[in-house]
Amino acid sequence: MTGILAILLVTSSVMWAVLVLGAVLGFQRTRIFTPSGEIQPGERRITVIIPARNEERDLENSLNTLLPQEGVDLEVIIVNDDSTDRTGVIADRIAASDPRVRVMHSPAVRPGWLGKTSAMQSALESTGGELLLFTDADIFHGPGTLAAAFDLLEKKQADLFSVFPGFIIGPFWENAMLPMYFTGITLFLSEHLEDPDREEAAASGAFILIRRKALIESGGFEPVSQCMYDDLNLAVNIKSHGFRVLFRLAPEAVRVEMFKTEKDAFWGTTKNVLMVGKGRPWVAVPALFVSYVMFFAPIVAAVVGIVTGPAWLALAGIALYFLQYSSLFLCRRYFRFSPLKALAFPLSTVVATACIARALHLFYGRGEVEWRGRRVKIR
Repeated sequence: MTGILAILLVTSSVMWAVLVLGAVLGFQRTRIFTPSGEIQPGERRITVIIPARNEERDLENSLNTLLPQEGVDLEVIIVNDDSTDRTGVIADRIAASDPRVRVMHSPAVRPGWLGKTSAMQSALESTGGELLLFTDADIFHGPGTLAAAFDLLEKKQADLFSVFPGFIIGPFWENAMLPMYFTGITLFLSEHLEDPDREEAAASGAFILIRRKALIESGGFEPVSQCMYDDLNLAVNIKSHGFRVLFRLAPEAVRVEMFKTEKDAFWGTTKNVLMVGKGRPWVAVPALFVSYVMFFAPIVAAVVGIVTGPAWLALAGIALYFLQYSSLFLCRRYFRFSPLKALAFPLSTVVATACIARALHLFYGRGEVEWRGRRVKIR
């Protein structure tokens, strides 16, 4: 028993080291986007498209950081995506007080499309704007962010510019999910994101600034209409058509409080949890087994060592647990979590198990994905 636990501890140590190293390297090789605060004179026209489904809590606060942006001439389209709360009422009130804002209410969802991609396509078809910003209804935009993003896009002669926002993490279950965020970073923050000769690309739905020409010529949102992670696949599709894609980290310039309740935090990753397989959803199952070894080997070793001995086993298990915990702080600039709640990080396996089981059932059993209470057939 002691020998097996010792092997599991070594295995856990190696796996965690690989995960953390991948996350840290991913952040280090991705540049930071920080608006200087000094806006140069110039004409900057941007059409902002905000798909909003049941966003009554955040929509107005988000717009209060978007509409006062200096140095930009804005057209704002809010797509009330069949909300069942007061999102539509709030959007109409804001539009009535600001001529730059207009609202599209419940455009029909295209057959086989996910609701968000369908909503964004409807907004795209309703405007002739040449430079488009797709952003979510719960995003907080720092002062000068839009003007700085416009200038960077022009300076680099890029066609798409997206940023990874800073995450404000509140609920207990979201704090426990920190290792899942590490995994996502490790998988997708490649050193080749801006290499035109490589297919790797990344984008975050929090902030995608894109030229209309590039979006239209690459097929609009139709190529990603059934993608559970449409933002990432949009960047890959744009890049595959020969357009230039930029990706930056923006922990101060763009922020999001993604989950507001414990229920949302627990089930909120169901739509995206299968992305670990990069197109092979079944890969999530062996990945889940790996996570159990990684996070529970130290705990089991500590308990066995305390109860039955030897003492070194308990000390090794406790030491590895706290080493894993302390390494979470390497990315606290990007994930503003609660140190106390984050002590429960091994429970990320519980969240992952539930969400993977649900996602696999929907995907293989029903051919569906679910997001914000709406299920859509994708196969």
